[in-house]
Amino acid sequence: MRVIDLINLASEHLKNKGFNNSRLEVERMLGSVLGLSRIDLYLKFERPLTVKERENFRTMYKRRLAHEPLQHLIGTTDFRMITVKTDRRAMIPRSETELLVEISIDFLKKCDSPLVADIGTGSGVIALSVAYEIPESQIIAVDISDEALRLAEENARMLGLEKQVTFVSGSMLDGLKGQGPFDAIISNPPYIKSYGMDILQHLIGTTDFRMITVKTDRRAMI
Repeated sequence: MRVIDLINLASEHLKNKGFNNSRLEVERMLGSVLGLSRIDLYLKFERPLTVKERENFRTMYKRRLAHEPLQHLIGTTDFRMITVKTDRRAMIPRSETELLVEISIDFLKKCDSPLVADIGTGSGVIALSVAYEIPESQIIAVDISDEALRLAEENARMLGLEKQVTFVSGSMLDGLKGQGPFDAIISNPPYIKSYGMDILQHLIGTTDFRMITVKTDRRAMI
């Protein structure tokens, strides 16, 4: 069986199982198995697959059919300008988070050597994106989960940003005691469950729980 044959067969099957973007997912899984980028995969469509390669793909494919996240299967995800490791230790970065980071970076570019806090850093994508795109920045990244912090630290080392980002174990703002003042405090915590929406809306007066911005003359909490 050739690369293109497996892609066509698995894509159609995954589509029939109700998965969106089935071809993209199959290409990413097979690329991960073969150690190839999507572009390199296209260049090797006629390449025969070994029995071992087909077995490895089949194992990954079955896990995806069981709805294990694609990012956990391939072990990485792209986020703005960086690629980070992803696994069960932290939530998968959401596309909405990229908008939050874009707004944050636009604000921080107006600051000189900004000091930034990232609350609930998870895999570290917010802190690491800010560090990568604003080299003169310093970031303190806080998370209550030691496992998530270890993942974020691994990502920082992988990107060569460990000198810009300090990881702190703590709950919310408790991890920032004795630090600051900050030019921005950024947080994108998990969404609240639907049964709490009415209560939260009453408390903060907004229906958009993903991003709350409070600005002063120079500093912001996003």
